[in-house]
Amino acid sequence: MELKESALEDHAIVQLRGELDLLCAPALRTALTSNLVKSSKSVVLDLTALSFMDSSGLSELIAYQQASANQQSALAIVCAEGEVRELFSLSQLERYFHIFPSLQEACAHNEQQKNDVSSTRH
Repeated sequence: MELKESALEDHAIVQLRGELDLLCAPALRTALTSNLVKSSKSVVLDLTALSFMDSSGLSELIAYQQASANQQSALAIVCAEGEVRELFSLSQLERYFHIFPSLQEACAHNEQQKNDVSSTRH
C-alpha cells in the first residue's frame, strides 16, 4: 500500500493506493493518528485508488472515526464504486461513515461539519 499525506486548504488529505490489509493497517493508523495529533478539524481519506481492503482496514477506520468524534474532528471518505465501496455496503458501514464520490464533495461536507460545530459553541 502507498500512503500520501497532503493538505488542501484546512483539510488533511490521506490518499491510499494499492491494497490495505493486516500488514499495512499499522501504517494507516500512524498516518491517521498523526493527523489527529496535528489537530486538523477535517480529515479526508481518499480511497479511490485502493483496490482492496480487508477487515483490519475497516477496524482502523472505525477506531479513527471514534477518536475523531471525541476530538470534534470531521472525517469524510472518498470512495468510488468498486470492491472497496462494496465492502462498506456489505458490512453496513455506509451508515456509519460519510462516504462521497469525489474529493470536493468530501471537503464540502467536512467544511459544513466544522461550521455546524462552531455555531453550536456560540
